[in-house]
Amino acid sequence: TKHTTLSLSLFLYIYIFIMSGVAVVGATNVDLITYVDTMPKIGETVSGNRFESGFGGKGANQAFQAAILAEESNEGPSILFVGKVGEDHWGVNTKQHFIKNKFHEDFIYTTNESSSGLAPIFVDSQGNNSIVIINGANDCLTHEEINASREEMSKCKVLLTQLELKQELTLTALRLGKELGLTTILNTAPAPSEPLSEDLIEATDIVCANEPELETLTGLTINDEKDAVKGAKMLIEQGINKVLITLGSKGCALVEKNSDDEYVEIYVPVKKVDVVDTTGAGDSFLGAFGYFVAHGFPMKECLEKSNTVASISVTQKGTQSSYAKRSDLPSDLFTSSKNNDNE
Repeated sequence: TKHTTLSLSLFLYIYIFIMSGVAVVGATNVDLITYVDTMPKIGETVSGNRFESGFGGKGANQAFQAAILAEESNEGPSILFVGKVGEDHWGVNTKQHFIKNKFHEDFIYTTNESSSGLAPIFVDSQGNNSIVIINGANDCLTHEEINASREEMSKCKVLLTQLELKQELTLTALRLGKELGLTTILNTAPAPSEPLSEDLIEATDIVCANEPELETLTGLTINDEKDAVKGAKMLIEQGINKVLITLGSKGCALVEKNSDDEYVEIYVPVKKVDVVDTTGAGDSFLGAFGYFVAHGFPMKECLEKSNTVASISVTQKGTQSSYAKRSDLPSDLFTSSKNNDNE
């Protein structure tokens, strides 16, 4: 019996180790970040304090955060990123950046039909930001290129998607992930101009939205956590399985229905920190969330751990450059209170 228990434990360890990858299908951009005291009004010219460039794009951000959480463990390349860059210096630098951080490189495509994606970002002295996205090469990704990742995606446990790509491409990715048995997550950013289609809802296990996105999806005015939960319930009534709401400095909440058709709400606050720059914080949260879900942590722990990771990103300037590596975090973040070790 002891031998059987050890064999089963070894099997489960190997299974989690091999099948703990995160797949991300999404956009990659180069962030062009300008720091100002106050945001310019329409027609106004203001002086900036500093300019920086860095790697961004919601899909790439989420993949990068997941990758650097795995970076110093014994895992090999466990981040599958499917996206496209231009054949320009931005694209060359982006691919090198991905490969350096243990992304699978086979599905980072290039095109000469457009420049790489760009994102001019303005950040004020309070850490608030405004972003303009120029999709560029991201709009050149094809259904065939996404489907070509099938074999590699089958080794993953979680798929992260967003709405920066054309919706039909996101749907292709979600359907592929669903078919392969992955937990499929749709981040509704940028906020959609129309309700989510039935096809998107059917292919998605968890929809993640922030408060402004939830307002767009439901038509509600979101003033507090109660309003957010009410909006989440409206989405569940539309057929969505689980709704994850990111609440900024207030933390996050997950709403779903249990087997008795009763609503279950999990609210997880976040420790207060000194905010410097909120750019990319939501992506840090979701990249971490994908990582912890893929490694089998209980849902509430996934939320708590992701809050911790994302809270570090807002204490520094930049997007990916502000993200916490595994070595920046306490070792107990990678173990479960219910299981001694999830890796």
